[in-house]
Amino acid sequence: MCPNNLEGKRLRRHRRLDSFILAQINAGETGEAITDGTVSNISESGCLLMTAVTLTIGQEITVLFDLPEDGGRIEAKGVVRNIRKSQYEDVHNYGIEFLNIEPDMSKKLRFLVQTNSDFPIEL
Repeated sequence: MCPNNLEGKRLRRHRRLDSFILAQINAGETGEAITDGTVSNISESGCLLMTAVTLTIGQEITVLFDLPEDGGRIEAKGVVRNIRKSQYEDVHNYGIEFLNIEPDMSKKLRFLVQTNSDFPIEL
């Protein structure tokens, strides 16, 4: 059995893939476009989102982006779980946990991460 914690740090449930995917960020409740951003890493259960817009922990959003090689469009509802300062001025890194992910979308994301785990992807 694998541990869930290692030296006080929680281990991730899913492998992450470094990426550079352009994304649209919409407000969770209204669906109104907030801004654009970049998905800088992604997993089956969430992503790291870079944007200049200020979001808050617990805020629900929708992240929309296209998968490479015509893998389809992802429209994932998510919640901001953490905020980290970026190396770039006026840019924030947001840890997004996907909510109620549909099985088809989960399958696409799992395939993306597993088939590209040796190198980062750019879109």
